[in-house]
Amino acid sequence: FAGEKWQEHWLFGPMLKYAGAIYIDRGTVDRRALREALASIEAGSVFALAPEGQRSQVGYLLEGKDGAAFLASKARVPILPVGIENSDILGANVKRLRRTHVHVRFGEPFYLPEPEGRLRSSDMAAYTHLIMIHIANQLPPRYHGVYADSPALAALQRGEEPWPYCLEPANLTGRPT
Repeated sequence: FAGEKWQEHWLFGPMLKYAGAIYIDRGTVDRRALREALASIEAGSVFALAPEGQRSQVGYLLEGKDGAAFLASKARVPILPVGIENSDILGANVKRLRRTHVHVRFGEPFYLPEPEGRLRSSDMAAYTHLIMIHIANQLPPRYHGVYADSPALAALQRGEEPWPYCLEPANLTGRPT
């Protein structure tokens, strides 16, 4: 996904078009973009997106949105959690001609659990929480953001199954440490 504003950008527009980006109207539930993304995934394409709905400008994880969970649950495909460290300072450092080491960490692919019965909005919230803690687990604690105090993240880090903790209503109050 890429925000519609990037479609006409002189540099990124052609690169995103070549990469097969699906442009999304941010701030809305863009059903056209979701249908297009689901068709792309079902056709076997690899699909990358930021579950937060944007790149974090503050240097830590923000609350995830349900789009990634919706797509993964509908397509029943594995999720590869990726944590990216230092991308938040990259732009400023490039402008100052400073070298920045961006670290990318890949976690183990995982599937979302099967829902019990019909898929509900509470399932989407739990799925989103599960996706985000798997991403947080690839990052140093200072990047955990709103997931810093998540019992599900703590369980994952102890090597326990985090899913039962994701089923509890999320109280995302963590801040960077």
